Amino acid sequence: MRREIVKTLAGRLGEVLGREVVVGASTVEAPMVAVYDVGQENGYLSNGTRESKLSIQVLVVEGSYEKTIETVEKVYRFVDESPTLSGVCSSLLVESDEILLKQEDRRYYGAVVNLTAIYHQEV
Repeated sequence: MRREIVKTLAGRLGEVLGREVVVGASTVEAPMVAVYDVGQENGYLSNGTRESKLSIQVLVVEGSYEKTIETVEKVYRFVDESPTLSGVCSSLLVESDEILLKQEDRRYYGAVVNLTAIYHQEV
């Protein structure tokens, strides 16, 4: 289920942004958007259903601060407009974001948007 959620998120986000969103990129190049599965917590509801919370990071790397902010705003709008990823998960939430300014000798600007996808499974 984890892979399905991350893959669906990358595909749908890519449609909204009009470019490929890479799953688990090992190298970073501007411009790019990448999605990472960073962990999962499992719990159980009173009815015996397992509730899983999948932590996902969306990395946005652009050539300018303004473009970075524009792309991050599109990510926020996407989450607002598709809170269940078309039924793939119960809910998709933005937890936080962090703007990353220019690195020492490179001119990359970027941001990390931390998401949580909640889904349920019968045990």
